[in-house]
Amino acid sequence: CQCIKKCKENVSVDIRHKEFEKFKDLGNYNGQNMYINANVKEVPKKRSYSIVNEESKSRPKSFSRIYSLNKTVVCREMFVKTLHISSKRVNTALSKMKSETLLDQRGKQGGWNSIPECKIKDVKECIEKIPKYTSHYRRGETKSLFLPPELTINKMYDLYVNNRSEDQV
Repeated sequence: CQCIKKCKENVSVDIRHKEFEKFKDLGNYNGQNMYINANVKEVPKKRSYSIVNEESKSRPKSFSRIYSLNKTVVCREMFVKTLHISSKRVNTALSKMKSETLLDQRGKQGGWNSIPECKIKDVKECIEKIPKYTSHYRRGETKSLFLPPELTINKMYDLYVNNRSEDQV
């Protein structure tokens, strides 16, 4: 990078590689977020040149960030490129730290569209009751069984509904 902090001179390629390996070896998302939080500090802005309008939705940020690699201050570009992450990932890690929900919550809400195991079992049992045949193509080489060609999805559904009504009676 071509910045005022002279990151290329202060942080060698070997140090950058070691920092990336350290970040990558953490493995999980939560550990990587902790690493980002440890190496990025948010400090209040020293001055503000714009008039803060309380009614406007887009206010200027009230902080600046100090990025560090191996305890050396670097620019954002150097930090992000060294760790092969986006600046959005840094924003997310810092916002999670502020909201105290540092643990990864992805995939925790699911289940609303999952099919219960008992229904899957019923469908499989119904399909097993349908007579199967071997194909006349390469009969000696295959062990696969096939459903009759005249059997459609609608007919299979009707068989399933009839099978369930017989079981309930």
